[in-house]
Amino acid sequence: MSTAGLEVRAFATAREFLDALDVSRAEWNEGGGFASRWLFRGQGDSRWRLQPKAWRADQARPDGSLGRMRATLEAFEPGRPAEGTIQHRFHELWLLVQAEIAVVSAFASLADDLGIPVPDHDQLPTKFDPGDPHWREELLAIARPHVRHDERASRKSPLAANSAFALAQHHGIPTRLLDWTRDSAVAAFFAAENVPRDGTGVLSVWAIDRVRARESGELALVQVPRSHVTFLHAQSGLFLLHAHAESHFEADGAWPDLLDALQCLGPGTVRRFDLPHAEARELSRILWRRRISRAHMMPTYDSVTTTLQREWELFGP
Repeated sequence: MSTAGLEVRAFATAREFLDALDVSRAEWNEGGGFASRWLFRGQGDSRWRLQPKAWRADQARPDGSLGRMRATLEAFEPGRPAEGTIQHRFHELWLLVQAEIAVVSAFASLADDLGIPVPDHDQLPTKFDPGDPHWREELLAIARPHVRHDERASRKSPLAANSAFALAQHHGIPTRLLDWTRDSAVAAFFAAENVPRDGTGVLSVWAIDRVRARESGELALVQVPRSHVTFLHAQSGLFLLHAHAESHFEADGAWPDLLDALQCLGPGTVRRFDLPHAEARELSRILWRRRISRAHMMPTYDSVTTTLQREWELFGP
């Protein structure tokens, strides 16, 4: 099945699914280059959007991380424009961009208190404290270039294109970075790992042509040094980032779905491989035997314990 620039393939078994995703196959190396030009992302449900965590509805709720931070920052804003106006949309965008930076600042600040290094921390406000006017001024200075309607600043590189955001992303902080990998088996692992408990649907691995994604002008690849984020090394990971997200928000009042930009590139640019949730367990077993597990993808002591429990579940009586 194909929809616009998206090609969808469905598989009945985990084995067939992984065989199709094997990057040694000719279809993944059409140009005959040194490395495949394809990137992969696994999702536990085929219906989920290609949208980073910071832009999902649950984060904007009052009890969400960004919703709480947004409310905190709004207390320092001079006024709230009437809803439905252009001014209100700009006001909302301004607060959301600040909130994205502020939650990473909070992560880096607490890590520093504990003596844990955070790379690129100098690209964030120095010490998280919303009540400190100096911290807020630093936050505004960083946020300003990324909101187009602010004529006092010129556009800079895309927000979040640095190691501080990448590290925070890999430790649960919501950012606008969307995780991808060069290893299709790693993507398959995350798809199986995130299948809903009552899953009766379909998991997916997405594949995109990274060269054509760059050519879109809408998307940017973020590749930070693997020495800065150890999980990236284990996962052959990198990120996809919408380079003009604020412009979309100004026009539509909502953050973009990265699939929209990818599908505009035409046939063969985006592929989705589907597998029934009923096969997720077998998929996890095969991957375990290939040394692909949570412990291998996220090498920490906690992951070792979690992975052992998962192993006993997968292979026990």
